[in-house]
Amino acid sequence: VAHPEDSISDLKRDIQSQFASSWGLEGRRVDRDGIHLGWELVFSDKGNGRELRAAQDTEHDGNVLSYHLFLHSYNIREGDILHAVVRRYI
Repeated sequence: VAHPEDSISDLKRDIQSQFASSWGLEGRRVDRDGIHLGWELVFSDKGNGRELRAAQDTEHDGNVLSYHLFLHSYNIREGDILHAVVRRYI
């Protein structure tokens, strides 16, 4: 469970430890924080239980989370949904 004072890098390392294999991250280069390259976390406070949106809403307003900031920097709270965007290498 993440804490508001955790950095985005801390959260990415935790998520990566659980999903690196199934997402195809193994074998990729890693950055100085030990995080595989080619994937990002994206967050939007819209549609996270804070605001109802219609299913057909196609507005894209997510932000790629910067590794050096903290969860509280984005006002991320328990129960919010984060999306992992993984680049596929062919």
